[in-house]
Amino acid sequence: MQADRCMFLIELLIGELPAMRQHHGPPIWNRENADKFRKKHLAEHLSGPFIEDGRYEMEVPRNTRPQRAFSLQMLS
Repeated sequence: MQADRCMFLIELLIGELPAMRQHHGPPIWNRENADKFRKKHLAEHLSGPFIEDGRYEMEVPRNTRPQRAFSLQMLS
């Protein structure tokens, strides 16, 4: 290997990520931001938002599902 290069070795447990991912929103007590979050995501998605551990949560579609594409996107 050359001195000006490095190598990453990434071991993946699965080949493809689920179609949806969890998007964490503001705490429900933060009324102003909670209202904005709820209105935005109600317009964009059919299900949710829901409350988990005192925060709004939303399931949103992933941009990339194959792990190889996701890993390359994170490294670039």
